[in-house]
Amino acid sequence: MAATLAVSGHPLDEEDRAYLRAVINSRTREQAGDRSGAGDVLQAAECTRENLAAMLATRDRHTLAGLREVAAELLDEESGEVYAWPALEITLRLSKTNPHGRTRDVVRILAQNDDTCPVTLHRMWAARLAAAEITAGPLLRRVKNGQFTTAGRPPADPARAGGWGDRVLRNLIGACAELVGLAGEELTDDERALLSTNAERRALEELPADQDVREAYRADLRRRRRELRGRRPRWAGHSMRRGCVRHLQRRGTPRHIIEQQCRYRPGSRALARYLDPGVPWADNPTMPLRR
Repeated sequence: MAATLAVSGHPLDEEDRAYLRAVINSRTREQAGDRSGAGDVLQAAECTRENLAAMLATRDRHTLAGLREVAAELLDEESGEVYAWPALEITLRLSKTNPHGRTRDVVRILAQNDDTCPVTLHRMWAARLAAAEITAGPLLRRVKNGQFTTAGRPPADPARAGGWGDRVLRNLIGACAELVGLAGEELTDDERALLSTNAERRALEELPADQDVREAYRADLRRRRRELRGRRPRWAGHSMRRGCVRHLQRRGTPRHIIEQQCRYRPGSRALARYLDPGVPWADNPTMPLRR
């Protein structure tokens, strides 16, 4: 990172490097005492097509807000790109991974013959945007009293005024997953207290002023929170991405095709985390040994 910033003309000064060293050292100490692996990266839950169909059924497509929310669950959380389109080439002006020096990506996708197909929803949503004479800017927009609005906190980029943020989309997906029983059992009072920032603040007020004691408490709290979150399904925008990747994998799609279609770098470690690590029985090397 330091080298990249230096090349771009924004080198790290000594204060920045001191902050980075402090973060790395703190994280190293936590990992050294984390024998259970609770500090590992949390993974988004896999959203299958059946899960997605159930979640979409909780939204009312006849209202403007409901139609927007259905369309939102069929888009990538980070980029807002549509996952499926009817026999069209989707040209993305900026390459996300740029593995071969390309400045843009082209993805071809076919429509699906069920309620999870985003094509019909995109056409319906685009028609609403056109009727409101909206031809540029964010695809997913704020709706108030059945009308498009730009009210709310203005974004840093004026071109994104009236658009949705990733937190809103993540909360929508989580709420839909909870409605159809995919979010796991309801939190107990103790678990809610563990996740409560107010409870954390009160506990810190009761601790002595010694920084080592307070930091030890925070480290233990982070560990226990991650353990709790690791035991529960984590529904977010990447649930759709992970579900798409695993669906392609189960259908026998070669990895390099998944990388190209889902826009991963060749040999991506992020993709490796999403793929099912189990080897299909048809490919298991011990199968020919069976008599």
